[in-house]
Amino acid sequence: MRTRGLDSRTKKPTEFAELFANKDPVCFELKLVSNSIGLGVFALKDFEKGEFLLNYRGRLSQENKVGPAIFGIQWQNKRWTIDGTSEDQSLGRFINDTDPFHKPNCEPHLHSFEQNGEQTCVLWFKAISQIVKGESSQVQCSVCFT
Repeated sequence: MRTRGLDSRTKKPTEFAELFANKDPVCFELKLVSNSIGLGVFALKDFEKGEFLLNYRGRLSQENKVGPAIFGIQWQNKRWTIDGTSEDQSLGRFINDTDPFHKPNCEPHLHSFEQNGEQTCVLWFKAISQIVKGESSQVQCSVCFT
């Protein structure tokens, strides 16, 4: 099943990161993983290793924040945080950290690009193994720069 706008044969993963900088692709759903874990992101189509999944959006600031749904990054030689609890939430905030019993199937990448005449960045997730329809996304916690 091909999902509108996600044809990995014609675009690079970073092009998808830019395309979905302000919205989520339609090939994921949010649902309860378990009472102890909470909500998670589940694939509505199969993804191959190396494919773009979705972005982690939120308010970008240099405030020193910690907590759930706060992602710390290093960009332009400064420490930043992306607050996934802000009004611009994305499904990316519901990708769960791996635990000792699960193997990660995606990893975060930071991509910098120009948008509306200003330099900006997006934190996006890439599949590091095949993800089959119905599977939840589990991330390993290091950030790669693209």
